[in-house]
Amino acid sequence: MSAGPWYLEPDFYSPLLPKFGLSEADYLAAMGEIAAVFPANWAKRYAERDAAQGVEPSYPLALHPRPLGSLHTHLTHPLPYLLSGRTPTVYDLRELIRLGRDLHITKGITRITSLRGDLRDKDQYIGRLFELELLAEFVRARLTPEIVGGPERKRPDFRVSVDGRDVYVEARHRGVARA
Repeated sequence: MSAGPWYLEPDFYSPLLPKFGLSEADYLAAMGEIAAVFPANWAKRYAERDAAQGVEPSYPLALHPRPLGSLHTHLTHPLPYLLSGRTPTVYDLRELIRLGRDLHITKGITRITSLRGDLRDKDQYIGRLFELELLAEFVRARLTPEIVGGPERKRPDFRVSVDGRDVYVEARHRGVARA
């Protein structure tokens, strides 16, 4: 094994690619986006800061909200712990692939940089993750979403043209309990 992140170790991910229906190129593109948005030094600093404050994550970690469930982000952000070396599971990898693929498919959207950066903020993570998932689904549906919301104009978040008509979308996360 090399000194790289666990999710880039071929011995770990290669046998799982057929189960996920992914080529190695698609997998590496998704994981490249994970590394770009959540650099290893960010994950390490975040986990160290939490540890110094006596904060620990709740396990199992959940990167994506679950209806009627809880995403224990009221104390900490789940990604630093996953990326900084705890023992990974196939479930962890599936979650990372989903996030990485959403990041990859949306990276060309104008004004996406701010949303991607906000994913590193534990207080914005759930809402921004939901927005990213919506944008990714628009792109997969062969639509061209545009981010129109922002500090100067809070609502709506997106505009999508459907059959020549503009549709405005205000994204609201799934109402997952924070505790």
